[in-house]
Amino acid sequence: VHDSPFPSGDMVSPTNLAEPRRQEAREKATQLRETIPTEEDIARAKLRALARNVRMVNAPKLVEFVSRQLSGRPVVASEELQISSVADVRAYQTLLVLGAAMDSGSPDLQREALAMMRGFRVRRTGDKEAENRWITGVPFRIERAKKPAATKGEAT
Repeated sequence: VHDSPFPSGDMVSPTNLAEPRRQEAREKATQLRETIPTEEDIARAKLRALARNVRMVNAPKLVEFVSRQLSGRPVVASEELQISSVADVRAYQTLLVLGAAMDSGSPDLQREALAMMRGFRVRRTGDKEAENRWITGVPFRIERAKKPAATKGEAT
């Protein structure tokens, strides 16, 4: 039984010292390969981007579609729309969504829908889904937006 917590003898001696850390030789990292796309890869990427852009509907594309469909008329029904391309089908689908948003009663959805409807409004004309050649949806009509009344102090 020892009276001290340390064993007898030298605490620091050449035999009790730790050995220095060994540096492991690591292999040098190889450079990453740079792949050069082939002409076919580039063509496929351009085709994918073109298809994505044609299918993407934004406010200017929607305004162009609607003004082409209205062609001077104040109102056009969804059954009368002339669909001739994939972009037209996507615009039609977007109009269905806008009609649903305006009929939802949600102020947030209505505000977002109004941001897409520049110069026109979409109103549902029924509650039951109807089938047509392109997509099933609730019938709607597109109305040219009424110009806001002039307020006091503005030139008319």
